[in-house]
Amino acid sequence: MRLHLTALVTTLLLAPGAVSAPAFAQATTGTVSGIVTDETKDHIASVGYDSNFGARPLARSIQNEIADPLAEMLLQGKFHAGDTVRIHPAEGKLVIEKTEAEERKPEPVAP
Repeated sequence: MRLHLTALVTTLLLAPGAVSAPAFAQATTGTVSGIVTDETKDHIASVGYDSNFGARPLARSIQNEIADPLAEMLLQGKFHAGDTVRIHPAEGKLVIEKTEAEERKPEPVAP
């Protein structure tokens, strides 16, 4: 069950025009890119699951936990063109923070 919920969270986060995460979709398709950890997906799956309603509250959880805070941070100018944000859980809630760009190492060429 948990695997299915995590897969659904991934689908809701990445679906174009997803009603659950317009700010995330806009940010990651525009000038800011996002990294969502597997732990984040697990967190959303556990917070967004309700035994009475099943997975229906997932979209609202993504909206409340990721999209709304990210939209506020974008409006406040905390992120700029080319930034990468990492979303991960810490102390029971999600943290959205700017990450340093990782330098890509050249891949070895086969002889």
